[in-house]
Amino acid sequence: MKILYLGIDPDTDKSGIAIWDAQEKKLLECRSVNFFEVLHLLDVVKDQKGMAHIECGWLNKKSNFHKAQGANVREKIAKNVGACETISRLFIQYCDLHNIRYRAIKPSRSKEQNNALFRLAKWPHRVNQDVRDAVALVYGF
Repeated sequence: MKILYLGIDPDTDKSGIAIWDAQEKKLLECRSVNFFEVLHLLDVVKDQKGMAHIECGWLNKKSNFHKAQGANVREKIAKNVGACETISRLFIQYCDLHNIRYRAIKPSRSKEQNNALFRLAKWPHRVNQDVRDAVALVYGF
């Protein structure tokens, strides 16, 4: 039986996911999926005795990176951040309810570091930043 690690970078429309085979030290899959596909993948990981690694932006201290932008832009960013926070909390609640092992991970790497880890994983297809961030959550376990 494979031991799988699932990296999840939550988003409101499509979350970035990555599936890492811990025994073969190999990236099996990475793509963008909807909320319900993530729930299905969490069940698969549970069946494989694996673990989910969920990026939780709400673990970061409050920050005001967008002071120079207008109030409308700041409000839109805050709304999007809050929605993504809700999605990550729902994934954690699902894991708790179904006894799925998980780690809530504070985003700490830069996008450049995540992109470098993605290149090391040698995935041959183009993917978006959410997927590259999900790969960085599980790469090397």
